[in-house]
Amino acid sequence: MGLDAAPKVVATLGLLLGVAVVGGFYRLGIAGARSIGGDIGAAELRRAFIHTLVPIAMVYVAAHYLTFLLFEARRRSTWPPIRSATDGICSVLPTARSTTRT
Repeated sequence: MGLDAAPKVVATLGLLLGVAVVGGFYRLGIAGARSIGGDIGAAELRRAFIHTLVPIAMVYVAAHYLTFLLFEARRRSTWPPIRSATDGICSVLPTARSTTRT
């Protein structure tokens, strides 16, 4: 594994750590609700709260990764070649040099 792969490994480990932290907080919340909820079991609490967590996670993923996916797919496509997100935006906007007066 070279130096080129190191950022990907660190990013992957960070992503896994983030998922583990969210899962830990979810388990902590279930344990806290169970401690004050009386005779409600952990499985029943998980089923009761999962419908609130899934939509939040879906919107989070869409908001944070959909634009990245779109720009990255466009950047990696063969036509037209775009080297960065601002290159794609600036190439379609008219500039003072591209307009001519007659």
